[in-house]
Amino acid sequence: MKNISLLVLVCLCNIIAGQNDTSKSINKILENYKDQPGVSIGVFKDGKILHHAITGYSNLDYDIKTNKETVYDVTSVSKQFTAACIMLLENEGKLSLDDSIQKYIPDFPSYAQGEITIANLLYHTSGLRDYIRILYAKGVYENNAYNNDDIAALLKNQNEINFEPGTNQSYSSSNYVLLSLIIERVSGMSLGAFAKEKIFTPLGMEKTLFYEDEFQVIKNRAIGYTNSDAGFITENYFNSTITGDGGLYTTVGDLFKWNENFKNSKIGNSTFIKRLISNGKLKNGRTIRFAAGLVASDEASGNFTIGAVGQRTGFSGMYYNFPELDVTFVVLSNNAGVNVWEILDALRPLFIENRSSQTAALSAQQEPIKPYSVATKTLKTFTGSYFNPSEGYSRYITLNKDKLYYKRSIDGAGTELIPIGKQKFTFREATYFVIDFKKLKKGGQQLNVTIGQDDPITMNKYIPKTYSENELKKFEGTYYSAELDVEYTLKSTKNTLKAFIGTRNLVTVHPLMKNIFNDIHFGYFKFEESSKGDIVSFTINDETTKNIAFVKKQNS
Repeated sequence: MKNISLLVLVCLCNIIAGQNDTSKSINKILENYKDQPGVSIGVFKDGKILHHAITGYSNLDYDIKTNKETVYDVTSVSKQFTAACIMLLENEGKLSLDDSIQKYIPDFPSYAQGEITIANLLYHTSGLRDYIRILYAKGVYENNAYNNDDIAALLKNQNEINFEPGTNQSYSSSNYVLLSLIIERVSGMSLGAFAKEKIFTPLGMEKTLFYEDEFQVIKNRAIGYTNSDAGFITENYFNSTITGDGGLYTTVGDLFKWNENFKNSKIGNSTFIKRLISNGKLKNGRTIRFAAGLVASDEASGNFTIGAVGQRTGFSGMYYNFPELDVTFVVLSNNAGVNVWEILDALRPLFIENRSSQTAALSAQQEPIKPYSVATKTLKTFTGSYFNPSEGYSRYITLNKDKLYYKRSIDGAGTELIPIGKQKFTFREATYFVIDFKKLKKGGQQLNVTIGQDDPITMNKYIPKTYSENELKKFEGTYYSAELDVEYTLKSTKNTLKAFIGTRNLVTVHPLMKNIFNDIHFGYFKFEESSKGDIVSFTINDETTKNIAFVKKQNS
């Protein structure tokens, strides 16, 4: 009997020692943030909050330290709750995912590209321009007193969408603002009121809410911050009450209650959870990574995950669930600069055996490279500058001592490309990264980049263009966008164009090729000429907004 008691005692001591070692490792992860805005880490396993570690400050003005009751804006982690409300309404037979959005928002425009359904909004396959990008292009920010009706009005003024609904996927926060409006019109309650009645109260999420009133007091609320040259500055959008795509305030403890609901749901019908975590599909039948407000996918390591990540307005957040292992990681912060992926990569090996970052796992699975010889003469034909018209950036292929290099910037060191075919190449340490050169029938050349199982990223070869001071003058003038209801005044200086709204320089763009100027953060301007060679208009484009038109005003 004494031996058994001793054995139990030893086992308990080992467990406690292991937990203490893990706690020390988590605290070490947090050391970098102890004198900064707060970070809260939650690790859930086997129905328990295994670790709840905190550091930093929820309010720098008053030196209020983060605690376990700190309430964070979780940015895009909010979307899964909006999606859950849609699924609950579907459970009740009050809507169908196949419904056109005009059924609930009758004055929303129809587009030549096709009908937009609730499912298109849910899975980011609508083609709608991202309202955050539109606001930026207007020279205003979300901290203005905007609500969902304001964003809907902004979207209704857009003349086109980015692609035919259901044929592509493109993350757009506009989708979830419209879902919030649909929930309101179907249920007769705001998103916040509906979510409280149907989700938060049944699950005991007492500290969770959607921020719908800019005057509301939220106890233990963290204030959002971002770093600057002068130190941390406040970046908390108190005036904005836009909900659906974001706007959820919650705690690590309340997210644990939500997490437990994925195992045996207390809300919705028997298919509720399955529908929530099932991937969307395109019209061609291809499965996409987006589920309902979540990303549901198999990691390269073989583990199935559901999760969401957000970073905006002074906050960073992550919810990352391994359902088959019953392990979940939550990272919440009121510091926009916190890299939640780095924290996840540090946490994962503490709880999941033989698993590291996705990149390392992909590399570990790569097949040996089969040698292939390509003549230097052929290699030379691949060199040059390549432009991604979807996102507005360039990549460069150079040749040095009979070896090709892939460069993100023209002056960068680049990564050596290893030939695996006549016109196919890969990275030596990452064979899941494949570059395929393709000559076009009408002339020109493309570079297609494929990463793992993702769709290829297509870039077009171009001839770089610089302009003399005199040549740049023809781009100057005042241009008006009816879709944005804003004027840009373009002025040239030192081989660039500066776009002003009033007296404020919104962006400075640099010439890439004839009539195309870009800024890597803003996207690119594509100018159109008349038959006489005069500049008459331009469009602004990036991954989330295509062809927003600006027309040059006469005599400008």
